[in-house]
Amino acid sequence: MKSAIKTTGLRYWMLRVLDECDRVAADFRADPVHDLRVALRRCRSLASVFEEVDPHRAWRDLRKTSRKLFRSLGIIRD
Repeated sequence: MKSAIKTTGLRYWMLRVLDECDRVAADFRADPVHDLRVALRRCRSLASVFEEVDPHRAWRDLRKTSRKLFRSLGIIRD
């Protein structure tokens, strides 16, 4: 029986952000930048949901820090 590869959850998307950062560093074209923005957006969305359950400041900090990078990448992409 094959084991399913997990493609959801905060851990998956946080690791995906790191992978996509490496791709952008190697190839600064529109597709890698877009993929990094998608991974960041998913992390930010999950952090927003977790913040509703756990009001720890770290969730807000994660969203705030990633927002700056997300916007900068949008400017670069455009």
